[in-house]
Amino acid sequence: MRSLPCPLPILLVLSLACTTSTAQGTTRTVTVDGRSMPAEDYARFLVDTGNAAALAHDDGVARANFTKVTAELADTTSFGAASVGLARLLLDAGDAPGAQAAVEKLLLQDPATPVADEARYLLALAQLQQGDATSAAPTLRSLVDKMPEEERAEASAKLGGQLFAQGHGAEALRYLGRALEEGAGGRADLEARMVTAVDGGIAPGDLRLLLETDAKPGTFLDELLTIKLARVHVHLRDYASANDMATRYLSRYASGRWSKDARALQASLQARVQVDAKAVGVLLPLTGKYAAYGKRALTAIQLGFGNSPKVEAPPPEPELDPKTGEPVAPAEEPTPKPKPKEASLEGTITTPAGLKLVVKDTAGDPVRTRQLVEELVAGDHVIAILGDILLDTSLPAALAAEDAGVPLISLSRRDGVPETGPWSFRLALTARKQAEALVRLTVEGMGMKRFGIMYPRDPFGVELMNGLWDELEKREAEVTAVEAYAHDQTTFTAQAKSLVGRGIASSTEVAECRAEAQQITNQYRKKKALEGCGDLAKPIVDFEALFVPDSYRTVSYIVPALVAEDVLLTKDHRTVDNYRKTTGNNSLRPVQLLGVSMWNAPELTKRLGRQIDGAVFVDGFNPADGTPRVQKFVAAFADVHHSKPQLIEAQAHDGAAIMQALLVGDAARPALRTRESLRQAIAGITEFPGVTGLIRFDEHGDSATQLIHFVVDGEKIETRDPAALAKGESG
Repeated sequence: MRSLPCPLPILLVLSLACTTSTAQGTTRTVTVDGRSMPAEDYARFLVDTGNAAALAHDDGVARANFTKVTAELADTTSFGAASVGLARLLLDAGDAPGAQAAVEKLLLQDPATPVADEARYLLALAQLQQGDATSAAPTLRSLVDKMPEEERAEASAKLGGQLFAQGHGAEALRYLGRALEEGAGGRADLEARMVTAVDGGIAPGDLRLLLETDAKPGTFLDELLTIKLARVHVHLRDYASANDMATRYLSRYASGRWSKDARALQASLQARVQVDAKAVGVLLPLTGKYAAYGKRALTAIQLGFGNSPKVEAPPPEPELDPKTGEPVAPAEEPTPKPKPKEASLEGTITTPAGLKLVVKDTAGDPVRTRQLVEELVAGDHVIAILGDILLDTSLPAALAAEDAGVPLISLSRRDGVPETGPWSFRLALTARKQAEALVRLTVEGMGMKRFGIMYPRDPFGVELMNGLWDELEKREAEVTAVEAYAHDQTTFTAQAKSLVGRGIASSTEVAECRAEAQQITNQYRKKKALEGCGDLAKPIVDFEALFVPDSYRTVSYIVPALVAEDVLLTKDHRTVDNYRKTTGNNSLRPVQLLGVSMWNAPELTKRLGRQIDGAVFVDGFNPADGTPRVQKFVAAFADVHHSKPQLIEAQAHDGAAIMQALLVGDAARPALRTRESLRQAIAGITEFPGVTGLIRFDEHGDSATQLIHFVVDGEKIETRDPAALAKGESG
């Protein structure tokens, strides 16, 4: 927008004359082009020609003239006109700090200048351009208040229009609303500008401030801000505040412009914001191929809430995928036998403390899961949700919970669940958590710097490998050897040889052997001879620890292949002594073997025994833990299913126990009654005693419970404190 030379449109409204100061100026003279003339005359000439140049859009000349007066002729009566002229040009050029400095200099030097109001107005505009609406608002309000009552409405309208054109939406709304209140003409145009300003991205805090300070009940500004804030709160997922605003709108403007929208919004919100503080939703796969896992998790959840579930014919213990730890769908029979129809596990279960578990069957269907979350919130009015355990359904559940503004504790390791927003939490053992725990132990605790990795080429194996590598790089350790293999592989001779550098013709002895083998005519014998040549090379074991992120079954095939290549993986003293004598290397140290939760099975030591003495792996649950809390849960679970609980069930139990503690309360902490207070309480958990350990959540809502470290001690698998392992106390 082009500024007028004297004055701005709003100041025309304020009836300020285009004038220079009438106060006594200076009597000094100046020399211009070799001629002497009064300084007052020269300053007036510069201001007049500056104004003319501004009208002709010659900003360079205008700015030079005004600057000369403010810098060299500040003692003349034209100083005020030159200062405001310069400030207008600087504002048009986007130099708000420069404009502010120009008018502040004037007001400091001559507070009573005849152009003081215009200077203050320009100062307020400069403050607005710099985002300082707090300082600008009193000045603008004072200028309008000075107007005669009959002119105030039009003054407000013009000021609001100018602020709107300059992009100061919040301040424009204030004066456009005031203009409407005082009966300014052009009501439709003013209302249209206000609607446009509200939709132009005014911050929610500014909208709320305007509603509280400037909007009077019954005015268009109040009606507009109320419906806008209702919509804003929906966008921010603050459904309680959105419902309050929709209700407020309808109580004041039952037949208003947006009454239909407000009624529709209120109808959808009331179902969302209504909360039954004793109802908890449970999402599990209770039918379909993962039903066995869902039923076991439901048992654990009931135990966490203090129930004593009983089943007449418990299903066999389901199998977990050794690669991922996730449920494995049972193989379908070619001609499945008809099964008797089972009673549905969906419904409401009442706990001893009076809570209601509203159980829903996801059937492993992501679309159905999202719909069930909406049903639990709008239909059952649950205060929180627990579940699901499956990868495919956990993220849709979390996204739906975020939309609904309901706390959810997920029991799946699915990536992205806690990152969906502040309402989603996760109790699960992820690949990255395992990698971080192992690296912290070996690098920070044991001082190791060089690592080898053998991993399966499947998604979970790659995830674990990447997780370990990332954690090593963070701590400036390095991977010196890495080998991948097929996920269903059972022989590992080639990978073991490659890992330690055997088969590479790098020595004279090996080269001579290969040359002799090439002379053999029988192809089979030639192949075996060449393989034997590779064995002549000494193994290059340039890693202190070896990470194998796979199941105990696969590890039982890998270890013998590595031992055959002279890789020492055991800390058994007798084996180590014999190896040192055989090699003549008395300083030889065993490689620290590292594993993950899929190693946690008695079959590991049955298959390998002392071949991996001292091997370390981590897991999130130890059913052999002798603490009363764990043994009570293990015994109660076994009474129902005739088998020990696994990690998924332990996490389900702990999620339920957390809900139970927060929703029932005790003498020290009252029971929680709102979703927001429950969300905050879950986020604030630091040392909740669960069967998986002392539970806490990080800033993202992910569980940060310390993992359990296990060590192979001869024929046994035992737990060890990380500090003891770091000191070498592994056996």
